[in-house]
Amino acid sequence: MDKEMIQKKMAIAQKTNEELSNVRSMLKSELECSSEYQEVVEQIRELTLEKRQIIDSNKIIAELTKKISEAKLELKECLEVLSSELYHYVKETDKMDIEDQDGKIFKIIINANLKKSNQKSLF
Repeated sequence: MDKEMIQKKMAIAQKTNEELSNVRSMLKSELECSSEYQEVVEQIRELTLEKRQIIDSNKIIAELTKKISEAKLELKECLEVLSSELYHYVKETDKMDIEDQDGKIFKIIINANLKKSNQKSLF
């Protein structure tokens, strides 16, 4: 795929994202005008507060919830490091699969994303 095709796909993605943003904005406005929806939102707020109070008042539940949060953070950090290490592994070995300690083979999938840069075009 050449640069021109990539640029066309980028333009399509940007246009679609703008359209999605507009539709989301219209949906938000419609929901804000709906009294029935607003009542449900208020009920959810109250139930969420009640749920939080139950969790906080029970030491065992609070402790388990804290352990889950800590484990999620640890897993996220581990996966970020693993992702970086896999990228370097592929770059250095040109292999797109890796064997784990138990002998299972895993295919490595590299994801590429775009992030707007503050730099001006090089061309």
